[in-house]
Amino acid sequence: MDHYPNNVEPGLNKLQPHAGFINMKRGLTNEMSGLAEELLREAKEKMDATTTHDPQHTERVYRIATRMALREGADLELVQIAAALHDIGRPYGEPHAEVGAVKAAEMLRLRGYPEERIESVRRIIMKHSSSGRERPKTLEERIIWDADKIDGFGAIGIARAFHMQGEKRKPFHDFAWFDQITRLQYEALSTRTGKEIAVERFRFMEAFFRRLNDEIEAF
Repeated sequence: MDHYPNNVEPGLNKLQPHAGFINMKRGLTNEMSGLAEELLREAKEKMDATTTHDPQHTERVYRIATRMALREGADLELVQIAAALHDIGRPYGEPHAEVGAVKAAEMLRLRGYPEERIESVRRIIMKHSSSGRERPKTLEERIIWDADKIDGFGAIGIARAFHMQGEKRKPFHDFAWFDQITRLQYEALSTRTGKEIAVERFRFMEAFFRRLNDEIEAF
């Protein structure tokens, strides 16, 4: 018998059960702070809908991170604000985490948010990128890092990865990135809830790429 954590839904729909799916909209309305919800709307308006880091990615990370924060006992408001703004630097170019940390601080100061908490949000955003120089240490930093990477796993992760391959004008059958990047990110997840959410998504990816490789090499 399968045992699912409380925040993981056992089905993508009524016909196809999968453990790694979260019903990310159910029951979260009352858990969204007014400021975080406002920032989420503003951040989504700034995202390019034609890229892999589109408004939907921002919202999915927000909702995954909210579930994780509730399960892990983290500072929910910090997590939600950082999740809403984690990619706010992307429209301005790279390094997006560093740029985003500055932009997030500016947005929060305009709203009179406490300076010490702005610094916490800034550090969370600075550390969410895999290419960042500093690894996440606090629970809130680790949640945002994990939530962002989880959106790169499973069926959504495969779709986003092939989209990104097209953006970079690389052939679709060049999927070395799965072992070189995605597998390493999966192994680097550091929260218990993140690992629980990710495991079935990652197994799905492994099975998909085994099948894809078989078909490529079949004839």
